[in-house]
Amino acid sequence: MNSKLVPQGGSQKSKVKMNTYKRFVDLEWVAYLCRVVLDILRYQTRLLLEFNLIKIERYKYAEKLLNDIGNDLGGWIKQQKIKTNIPVD
Repeated sequence: MNSKLVPQGGSQKSKVKMNTYKRFVDLEWVAYLCRVVLDILRYQTRLLLEFNLIKIERYKYAEKLLNDIGNDLGGWIKQQKIKTNIPVD
């Protein structure tokens, strides 16, 4: 981690504020990566269907599972933002 980002002195309040900011950045980064991976999986699943490599029933089942994962991910992100006192969108 870059030591320039961590405050060397100052009040406890500024350290807490910096720590909260770091958690926010980490949370946003993890959430972004999860969304990207989920979008890639959705796209690849659609390609499998378009190239007739899976049956429609399997596609529907996979899409349902991916949507459930997306819902769970959204709920987790919201819960983490509330837990760390970050404004929820």
